[in-house]
Amino acid sequence: NISHNDLEALPESICLMETLKEMDVSSNKLVRLPNRIGNMKRMCRLSAACNQLDILPVSLSKCTLLKYLDLSQNQIHSISSELPLKLFNLETLLLDGNPVTTSSDDRGSAFEGR
Repeated sequence: NISHNDLEALPESICLMETLKEMDVSSNKLVRLPNRIGNMKRMCRLSAACNQLDILPVSLSKCTLLKYLDLSQNQIHSISSELPLKLFNLETLLLDGNPVTTSSDDRGSAFEGR
């Protein structure tokens, strides 16, 4: 748990913790999640609420064991409609407090690195 620390960025090296199952980075000042977050394939729970996220790394869809994803209270404008399909174990997706819309294609999505 590294919540409530006024962090503006997470180092890419955090993604080397491939066996990490839960990560709470809520209530910081994060604008982006690490590009290689998809390397954390065993992660079941990610809370990144109350940050300044406006875009999600494409690799997030590789975290297929995610059951809980809290992205509420950020700046995410759009999210690919494919995200829940790729995260087939996802039981809870929280997006409240974002100016979010869904996109049937990736042209307007909040995924980075297409």
